[in-house]
Amino acid sequence: HADQEIQTLVDLLQDPVRDHGVLFGKPQLPDEGQRRGDRHPAELRDAQSSHGDGQDLLLQPVPAAVQTGILPHAIFQLGVFDIDAGLRLGWVADQFTARPDITAKVHLLKDYLQIYAGAVGQDHYTMYWQFKNNAHRYYVNYAEPRAVKEAADIFLGVDGHADFGLQYDVKAGYRFLQDAPFWAIDDRGLECLSYQECGMFHADLALSWASERFNLDGNVHLVKIPEGVPTYVFEPSLVHGTLKGGYNWKKRIYAGLSVDMATDRKASPETEGSPIIPGYVNVGLWGEYRYSRRLSFWLKGDNLLNHDVRISPLISEAGPSVIVGATFSL
Repeated sequence: HADQEIQTLVDLLQDPVRDHGVLFGKPQLPDEGQRRGDRHPAELRDAQSSHGDGQDLLLQPVPAAVQTGILPHAIFQLGVFDIDAGLRLGWVADQFTARPDITAKVHLLKDYLQIYAGAVGQDHYTMYWQFKNNAHRYYVNYAEPRAVKEAADIFLGVDGHADFGLQYDVKAGYRFLQDAPFWAIDDRGLECLSYQECGMFHADLALSWASERFNLDGNVHLVKIPEGVPTYVFEPSLVHGTLKGGYNWKKRIYAGLSVDMATDRKASPETEGSPIIPGYVNVGLWGEYRYSRRLSFWLKGDNLLNHDVRISPLISEAGPSVIVGATFSL
């Protein structure tokens, strides 16, 4: 049977937990000329102190490797439950892996409500293009693949829809991760990635609503690592989320609002003056006028509240900005 991922609304909204990007925000790494960035003296002083435990926090290049696998599945019904029981067998990072791929679903209220549960694991390489696609400052020397191993994600969730255009998905679970990427500070005071083994609790809410004139999409994620992280590795944001909405007038004039937010990410151990990636709320506005099928004019505003938006530990994103443009298609 062909591979079947769990197609919940959270997945359709590109669940950052599944992408492991939640561990360090969008996977953004600095340019070579900006690797030291603009740091507070306390951050630099603490970053240059000993990491302890002999922990090597530098991202070490690994040889390119082949990832392959087979996914046998059995799909059947057991009473009111739809069962998809499978096993992911693969060869990743010169190792044989076997991960569960099991889901169970039950439909209620004439298919308006679905309760689902499962245990799903997967292994994949974090490739250069995946980072670069989400992070314009990704550094080319970090392009070597690194295998991120998810032994299992055990979860329980509810999703469904309503006749007036609303879709929703609420899910909670616990992940068992190996070689998961975290932002960190190395002995030279430079930001880097540290790959760690950890367990992670996550809770996710996704909502989507659409009508002829309006559309609204939002998601909120809660992430907690109960055992903490090693010294000078940054924990993920406890809460982060996105809200995007838009309006169109006769499919000619479009306008919308976007809000991205994340709480603080603190380095372990938490001591006075220890490095911190501050929380932020990034508010943006956009508009478009479609003069014809071929020509449109648009503008986009970003970070209108002028917050210190940092994806990586030491480099701030741009302040308030407005971009105006035109699009012409042949």
